[in-house]
Amino acid sequence: MAQATKRRLDRKARIAVGTAAVMLIAVPALMIGKLATDGAGDPVAQPFEPGKDQLVLLRNGSTMLVRHQSARRITDWIELGNRSQETFQVGNANFAPGSTTLTHDGWEHLVTFAHILRAHPGVRAVILFSAYHGHQATARLEHLRANRIYTEVLNQGVSGQQIAVAPEGYEAGHNAASDEGLDVVLTNSSARNRQG
Repeated sequence: MAQATKRRLDRKARIAVGTAAVMLIAVPALMIGKLATDGAGDPVAQPFEPGKDQLVLLRNGSTMLVRHQSARRITDWIELGNRSQETFQVGNANFAPGSTTLTHDGWEHLVTFAHILRAHPGVRAVILFSAYHGHQATARLEHLRANRIYTEVLNQGVSGQQIAVAPEGYEAGHNAASDEGLDVVLTNSSARNRQG
């Protein structure tokens, strides 16, 4: 009887060792097969898309990958230097609906904007807020969003003398229904120096 018990243990041990050996071979083979089939499908998303993204050389000598058209327009405006002031809209898509929480794209825009300001100390920004499409109930939210941009840009290392927040002023007869809520007015003091 002792010998029968010993054989069962040996048999169980052999089964366990055999199963472990099969697993050691099968799992890596399955993983390699999965990786090979995944790679044969759709093309991998590239972090740099040459048709859309551009590498920009800033005045301070640093470079920046510009992923968004608005940032490209700002850098082009600064580099051309043919106007001393330009207005850019801040879209509501930069914020979660009804809040001051920045979306992923909103954070990317903000960090890029702060980088541009740090690289160009002659550029001043005023964030203008107004009621979205003239709806007065949104005026407070737009003011809070302007303050959020201001605070976060300062947190990114931009000088407080380079950025400000103000309510947007209008001329008589202005159609408030077209107001997007937030605008950024940039003034380039070095553009005036080049023109004069």
